[in-house]
Amino acid sequence: MINKCFKGVFIGVNILLAIAGVLFIASASLLHFFLQAQDVDISLVEEVLLFLGGGTLVVNGLGIYGASKHKIWPLTAYITATLIGMIVFLMLGAQTVKLRPVILKYIEHYVKSEDARKKIVTGLDTGLGAIFGLAGLEVLVIILASVLIHQLQRHQAAMPDPTREGAKPPAYSELCQMTDTISIEQLSGDSPKLIESS
Repeated sequence: MINKCFKGVFIGVNILLAIAGVLFIASASLLHFFLQAQDVDISLVEEVLLFLGGGTLVVNGLGIYGASKHKIWPLTAYITATLIGMIVFLMLGAQTVKLRPVILKYIEHYVKSEDARKKIVTGLDTGLGAIFGLAGLEVLVIILASVLIHQLQRHQAAMPDPTREGAKPPAYSELCQMTDTISIEQLSGDSPKLIESS
């Protein structure tokens, strides 16, 4: 059956990632209200943060559901979506690092308050660290999800398939006979060998 340790770690990491998704959404809202007073338009950044936050919540919810209910299809969809998300995070992080000097010049030109500039730069650097950190966590959860799927497939393969030809449940008369045999054995106090009824 599914390993409880793997399952617990997987669900725990996904809860952390879901919290990160909530933080992305909260950051977009805070950024909007904070920079609105500075008369700076960064609607694209806000939309990206909202998209990443919402997508992270949905994907991690899918992973938690698959692990909790022991279902393979949500975990398979989760791996696919997480792989795509990891690539998006890495591309976004690399592009942000590349454009960082341009972003800093833009902030210096349009944001008048020195204190506000420092806060924006700190938020930018923190966001970059979070993006690459999340990409690393996504590698971990992809590995864990793959292990869980393998364990579920092994468990399902070991279970008898009642729909398979020739795999029929025992007849009612056979069940009654087995019950009588076990009862006779318990009364007689004989060895565990089944007593064949005449």
